[in-house]
Amino acid sequence: MNKIIAPAALLLLLFTGCKEATTTTAADETVVLPMETSYKGKMEIGTSANVVTVMQWNKWLSERNLDSAFTTFADSVTIDMADGTRFDLPKDSIKNVMAGWLSTMKSINIKYIAAMPLNNTTNKDEWVLSWTDESYEYNDGKKEHVIIHEDYRMVNGKIRQVLQYARKLPPPPPPAPAK
Repeated sequence: MNKIIAPAALLLLLFTGCKEATTTTAADETVVLPMETSYKGKMEIGTSANVVTVMQWNKWLSERNLDSAFTTFADSVTIDMADGTRFDLPKDSIKNVMAGWLSTMKSINIKYIAAMPLNNTTNKDEWVLSWTDESYEYNDGKKEHVIIHEDYRMVNGKIRQVLQYARKLPPPPPPAPAK
């Protein structure tokens, strides 16, 4: 019976959120990384409200509701796109760029794969890591399917910076010949 009670008590202590038990015994306190990172600090799970903001941005963007979408942005935003393009502009200027991009499309479909809020407790940065499966159909008939990873830096609950990475998916195979 003791063999069951001890592990059960340990699991209960772990999942009840006792700060002292989990922070003083955290494995990452003693881990030595084999390589140095340029972005320093201790990371922890952040607030879900930031995930809601990022998801709302993508939802409104896919619905072409730019007025609502840009309520999620800070007054100025830096965006590094997957293709190397960089925008460091006031919110209204980026809104104009996005309106131009959307005008080239028939449709956008954004599906979430995952999203996770992270906070750097050392320098007080708040982030949301977002993975989406996105399909675009352009006015000229071109179709594009891409998996997007974006890191959103949040300031006062607003998107202040976006770092984007993309993996293009191959087009679907042609239909099999009729027999």
